[in-house]
Amino acid sequence: MSCVAELVVLPSANEFVANGGAELLPPVLFVGTPGQRDRGLKSISNDSVAGRWMLTEFIPLADEEMAMTGTVVEVEIPINEFALRQTVSKFPSIDFEIERAVAHDADRVMPFIWVQSDEIDRDEFETVIGNDPSLEQFDLIADLDEEWLYRMEWITEIEALIHILVEEQGTILSAVGSQAGWNLRILFADRDALSRTFEYCKTQGLTFNIINIYQFEEGREGRLGLTEEQQDTLISAFEAGYFDIPREANAEKLAADLGISHQAVSERLRRGYANLIQNTLIIGEGAGKEQSK
Repeated sequence: MSCVAELVVLPSANEFVANGGAELLPPVLFVGTPGQRDRGLKSISNDSVAGRWMLTEFIPLADEEMAMTGTVVEVEIPINEFALRQTVSKFPSIDFEIERAVAHDADRVMPFIWVQSDEIDRDEFETVIGNDPSLEQFDLIADLDEEWLYRMEWITEIEALIHILVEEQGTILSAVGSQAGWNLRILFADRDALSRTFEYCKTQGLTFNIINIYQFEEGREGRLGLTEEQQDTLISAFEAGYFDIPREANAEKLAADLGISHQAVSERLRRGYANLIQNTLIIGEGAGKEQSK
């Protein structure tokens, strides 16, 4: 069977219409025969989103590859629909970053979470968090003066997390929270798990605002926001000693090794740095956004 995959990105990820407009989904890979693809495109083109395509790319896939559709999605959730909302309301300047989160059953989530604020001390924070109804208990793991690591047990306002972690066996890759809301990057095993989570939140009246989404078919470089050329250049630079002190290789040597111009090397390195930082250190500001080569 000849199969194709179609990656469609619309202005708003939440407005993506799949299966001829049958349900709202984020942009995902459509996999099927060319005939199925063409019928689906025809149905969508007759819908209200006609003419709003931003990008269409067709990627040949072998049949065995179709089962390997791990999906990473970046979402926003309002602070009033998430654990610790009472604590955040008391300390507008506070920032949270989840190091790891697990859920062994359907009534609690146990995250390891970093806490940072320039305006409060730890004793003041622990007094307030001790009265937060979303929390059953907490333990201080590390005190680094300017930030603290806690192990917590969340028991309320965790419906979306429970569905992701328990029902769909998803993984929270990263999560940060502040008064502006929570931003999570989540790994789902496949497209259907993401679709079910989207529908679950919609049915429960919960916000699941999709910011970015990409498939694991893109490979490791796709997950890090790198193009293949950027990844190759960064690896070559590392192996050649470009990042060593003192430097063992310069841009001219890299250009000669790669068979490209000095300017191309510099541009790939700069854009590669930016993409790595954006997709590993900066959460909630468009991580996963495609960068040019």
